[in-house]
Amino acid sequence: MVENKRNTMIILTVIITLLMFNISLADNNKKATDYIEIGLFFRDTSKSSICLKSTTGFEVGKFVENEFIPLLDLSEEKMIVLQNDTHGGNNGEKYLAYEINDDFKQYMITTSPSSTGVQVIDSRGNVLYVFNSESDIYFRGFNNGSIPVIDVEGKQYRGAITAKRVNGGDMTIVNKLALDEYLYGVIPNEMPALWPMEALKAQAVVARGYALMNMNKFRSLGFDLCSTTSSQAYGGFDKEHPNTNRAVMETKSAHLTYNGQLVDAFYHANSGGCTEDSENIWFQPIPYIRSVRDDFSLGHPNSVWNEILTKDHIKGLLEKENIFIGDIIAIKITSISPNGRVLELTIQGSNGQEILLKERARLVLGLKSTWFTINGNDDYANRSDIFVLDNKAKSLESSVLKNEILISAKGISQIKDLSNVKIFNGITYNEGPQSPKLTNNSFEFNGRGHGHGLGMSQWGAKKMAEEGYSYLEILNHYYTDTKVEYY
Repeated sequence: MVENKRNTMIILTVIITLLMFNISLADNNKKATDYIEIGLFFRDTSKSSICLKSTTGFEVGKFVENEFIPLLDLSEEKMIVLQNDTHGGNNGEKYLAYEINDDFKQYMITTSPSSTGVQVIDSRGNVLYVFNSESDIYFRGFNNGSIPVIDVEGKQYRGAITAKRVNGGDMTIVNKLALDEYLYGVIPNEMPALWPMEALKAQAVVARGYALMNMNKFRSLGFDLCSTTSSQAYGGFDKEHPNTNRAVMETKSAHLTYNGQLVDAFYHANSGGCTEDSENIWFQPIPYIRSVRDDFSLGHPNSVWNEILTKDHIKGLLEKENIFIGDIIAIKITSISPNGRVLELTIQGSNGQEILLKERARLVLGLKSTWFTINGNDDYANRSDIFVLDNKAKSLESSVLKNEILISAKGISQIKDLSNVKIFNGITYNEGPQSPKLTNNSFEFNGRGHGHGLGMSQWGAKKMAEEGYSYLEILNHYYTDTKVEYY
């Protein structure tokens, strides 16, 4: 019991120290623009406990703008961070429960738990200290002359790690590090590290611009960007490569501007031969995201592609998006951009229709781009002629055709009068009593390009670099009226 009291005093002393430190920094909470916070685990992947490792031991501290201020050093090479939840014990005592190395243990503490409490224990189950996650306490590997990294669930990261309990839930795990160190872990995930250096430099500039423009995107969750493709794919220290690190260093502080303002430098895998105007993918015209001819992307993976989707599969994809229009009858491109990408895709079902606009068509159907045409087995899906789509139809005289769906250049309606209706089989129009059955159960999408088609094509950048273009020339090709500046 004496040992418990001593441990409690240590815990309380650390808590008081951290709280006093937090108060003293209350007016000094300005976020440095060259540091960034990346969400590693959050929402559905948030943690109730997590293991941190460092072969050099840990420093525990806080950030004041660019500077990490150590509060204490730990010689431990492994520690467990877990939320400070409690369970009722006998006689009203409070016990903290956690699991280490498959051995379940209980330790009594006298500090009051809270919905923002976080506890740190060593590999032997000893409580090291408790802190309030709102006080922004960080852990980082001790710097002994080598690159300090910290292992989080088997993956290594530069910088520092913290645990935040957003709205009292499980812990959100955040990696805070210098912006360029973040880019070291991004570039090889976004572009192969063995590609030409000038292409890698172009990628470094646009990735830096994306990070700066989207800073605070996830601030409500306690960080700036996430580590997934919802932001930029970030693999940490394990994914770094000398080539991509060099590309970041040789473009240090370089970013694209338009009329002196930082640009949101979108990029994608392959343009298919032509990039697109921003408003034809999303809805807002952006002056530096204009369509450009891009022969550099041709002949590379996904410059052309083909995808066959069955009606049942399409129905399932729609229902995942809460779109319930029954069995799929027809799909028709009803509007395209001047560059050939789909602006409006109309899907007709037995219980109604759905119109997918611009990028949503690609995302809902899981296609590589919005630059595609559609060919059913009878090639009627793209025609503006009048045609009947119903695999039950056997003859014009059949009453089956009455009240079935009719699609024409004028729109979609029901058949009321059969006198002027022809059935098209992909080759000829038939009026006789033995009209062909329409048995199309799938749609073939023939497309070009991979991604949204805005800004830089990565495969195009590779080709340009191979032909001797500099990263500045690559950027100038894909981003209209922009220039590279340094801050």
